[in-house]
Amino acid sequence: MNYKNWRVDGNPESDLLMHDKGTSRFIVQADISTCFPSIYTHSIPWALVGKEMAKQTVHGDTWYNKIDQACSDMRNGETHGLLIGPHASNLLSEIILTVVDKKLYDKGYRYARNIDEVLQWSAAFQIWPAVILKSDCLLLQHFR
Repeated sequence: MNYKNWRVDGNPESDLLMHDKGTSRFIVQADISTCFPSIYTHSIPWALVGKEMAKQTVHGDTWYNKIDQACSDMRNGETHGLLIGPHASNLLSEIILTVVDKKLYDKGYRYARNIDEVLQWSAAFQIWPAVILKSDCLLLQHFR
């Protein structure tokens, strides 16, 4: 177990509230549906070195292609889906989802994400569906 003093160590929720300056009326919670089963193993190299670089070296003996191969070997050669449960799957999903987080952050969206659960404060009820749609588009565009 890990105990933290949030007043000293901080946490993303309070950082979001400070950024928001208390203007939010809504807390929106969302879950990335079937997160692990929907991740393609070849999207891991895309997140690590970029899609173009990974595609250029798809048959090469690189460290990121070895990760892709190991993940597909765990599913009998299937490239669709990560195993649910192993901590390695959490790490691999974080590699992909932090790239999506960065792209959304660069577009001005602020939220807290814990694996596949997302929490955001919003001043208007209509704002969050646009973020969900934008994140789905980023996932489809870059990692599927």
